[in-house]
Amino acid sequence: MKAKTKEAIRENITNAPNFLTALRGIGTILLVYLIFADYSKITVFFVFIAFALTDFFDGEIARRFNQKTNFGKYFDVVIDRIFMITFVIFLIIKFGIIDREFLFQLLPLILSREIIATPFFIFVRKFDVRINVKTIGKATTLLQCITVPTVMLGWPIAIYLILITFIVGIASGITYARDWSK
Repeated sequence: MKAKTKEAIRENITNAPNFLTALRGIGTILLVYLIFADYSKITVFFVFIAFALTDFFDGEIARRFNQKTNFGKYFDVVIDRIFMITFVIFLIIKFGIIDREFLFQLLPLILSREIIATPFFIFVRKFDVRINVKTIGKATTLLQCITVPTVMLGWPIAIYLILITFIVGIASGITYARDWSK
């Protein structure tokens, strides 16, 4: 039996799911521009939702059309963190002038999973540990994508969503940290 060459075991990373993930990364830059170019919060909201949906579709396409790659698993996690953390930080920078205390309290609540799990992700990536998507992680991402715009738009339901997102995010962060530390 022939041994696999380096070329034979390379994965094809030029696929639709990885393109959508890259598009979300570019969307991060566009969102920062829209925030500081004083576009309306409604415009920012719809652009945010459009790019947030790419997180759902990249995974769905990868699974449905058998386009999963190891690169894509890591790339998706990194871009997810960049997308959400950057968006929240720049919202705080732009709109935090109005209610800075509330928004600075908001950051750790919405990003609880990232605060707990990201150091473990960086550590385990160094040792090539496999990342498996968990339902609680997807639930946290969904809650973040709902909660952040409601806060930005000042909707009264936001405080309840913050608390739910915080609790689910803590559970998600602990779950990933526990799995990655094994």
